[in-house]
Amino acid sequence: TPSGSPNPGLIPQPALYYPMNPPDIDISGAAPRILNRGTQSGLDSGVSQGSLTQVPGVASGAVHLAAANLTHTLSQTDAQSLKTSAITLSLWVRVDSLPTSRQMVFNLGNGDGPQNVGSWTGVGIQIRPEGANFFVEGGPKNNGAANEVAVLYDCVAPTRWNHLAGVFDPSVPELRMYRDGLLVKTTPTSYSTLAYGDVGVVMGRHSYFYNRYLDADVDEVAVWNQALTDAAILEVYRVGLNGQPIPTAAPL
Repeated sequence: TPSGSPNPGLIPQPALYYPMNPPDIDISGAAPRILNRGTQSGLDSGVSQGSLTQVPGVASGAVHLAAANLTHTLSQTDAQSLKTSAITLSLWVRVDSLPTSRQMVFNLGNGDGPQNVGSWTGVGIQIRPEGANFFVEGGPKNNGAANEVAVLYDCVAPTRWNHLAGVFDPSVPELRMYRDGLLVKTTPTSYSTLAYGDVGVVMGRHSYFYNRYLDADVDEVAVWNQALTDAAILEVYRVGLNGQPIPTAAPL
């Protein structure tokens, strides 16, 4: 496990940042919602048995999603600036045990239509029985085969906080996956651009199919519209390990 004092100066300003703690999330009323995230932000419980509760986190509070989901509808300006080919996702997640099927932690612009009609879109991180999965979608299918590339790594330790980060670097092009600040796997891609649908941010389920519901604690979710370096990812992990929020981050 990387140790040492964090160097916040190596962390760029995120394009999106969700601290996942009050006063950023209000779960006290009949319609829980994300605060300070734009005029169309809100929470959609998804299924009747779903619940969302506040729990202790890496940096102050976190949220436990139990068959519930948080949604953030991006403005057109925000969406255009965020949905770039070079992108980095970072989050902390804690599960009691590995799931028996896929559970979506975070996805952006993913699954805006049935995948059998020719369009796979977006990026995301999900937990699987085998571990963690960072994926990107390259858009229309080619002769019936999806342009999907995913990194899968056995890197989720139950009952403790895990820092997961995924990077799509179109200059190579490749996907990189990190666990607790360290690069654990790279996967080449056959394309250097990504396709995005109209769906904004969804945490806790697949954004189109209303499945892959998550049962986990989630904290310090951030998105950069650039491919962060190994050094920057390490510092994002270190600040969380020291119980601090991402220092350059300002909620959207």
